[in-house]
Amino acid sequence: MKKKIIVVSLIVSLVAIAIVGSSLAWFSDSDEKANRFVLGTVDIEQYEKDRTGADFVDDSILMPVIDTTLGTDNESATSRDADGMPTDENFRDKIVTVKNLGSEDVYVRTYIAVPKALDDAGILKQDIKAGTKWTAVSADPVAVVTRDSIEYNVYAYYYDEILAADAETPALLNGVYFDSQTDCKTDATGALTHLTHPTATGTAEIAVADCIIVDDTVTPTQYKVNVLVGTEGVQARGSNDAVSATNLLGDFSTMSAADATAHLDAFWN
Repeated sequence: MKKKIIVVSLIVSLVAIAIVGSSLAWFSDSDEKANRFVLGTVDIEQYEKDRTGADFVDDSILMPVIDTTLGTDNESATSRDADGMPTDENFRDKIVTVKNLGSEDVYVRTYIAVPKALDDAGILKQDIKAGTKWTAVSADPVAVVTRDSIEYNVYAYYYDEILAADAETPALLNGVYFDSQTDCKTDATGALTHLTHPTATGTAEIAVADCIIVDDTVTPTQYKVNVLVGTEGVQARGSNDAVSATNLLGDFSTMSAADATAHLDAFWN
């Protein structure tokens, strides 16, 4: 059977938030008798680039990769270039870094949210940069949030080291891709109805309404996958390490599922 071609746009929502200690007072020496305090600032900015250094552009075309070994334990030696970036032409660069624009040292925690149905089925995959100082809060999603009637699995990562003023983290994410075994179903009019992917017991069929934003006001109809990326920052002063510092933003290890969802709903809203 001839394999159907999936053409989906990738759009990204970016959020960079500096909270908890955004006004930090510290003592400053002076020749005068009066004590003076100077307000420090916590100000972070999140960047998304491609491998050439250009800004990420929404509505990039997202299609299944050809490389059947990408992201597996048996990844081919030719699957990546010297910088660790996938070489498959259908891989979509989305290199995420965070920079400290404030005056104070900070710790940062970044969230990556992907449509739950696509994530659970193994269709949409993240390519996390190997060998950096980013650590996953959990191997599993820390919460599930709903945006525009679509559920998203949210993954959290903290940067292990203090991010000094004017410093920038190494990349957390290389990009995203559709797994090579992804296929699709269409109706009699040619409209996309489902994405499919093999499972251990058969085939998963994911309804478009559960994972994709459909824009039928344009011709041809556009199908868009939204990946949410956001970062929180907290002052480093007063904390011993990245875990204790970023837990001031919210400790997912002790939160209920409902509280974790409420925390991230508030973050993105």
